[in-house]
Amino acid sequence: MREVTFPDRSRGIILVRAGTPQAEAEAMAARMWAEMPEG
Repeated sequence: MREVTFPDRSRGIILVRAGTPQAEAEAMAARMWAEMPEG
């Protein structure tokens, strides 16, 4: 698990494989955030 900051500056935790660099986890979080429906 990694603590990440989403593009809107909110914080969250995502599940990633062990050894995943923080920068990669942040990029994954940004992609997830971009794909979420607004509402």
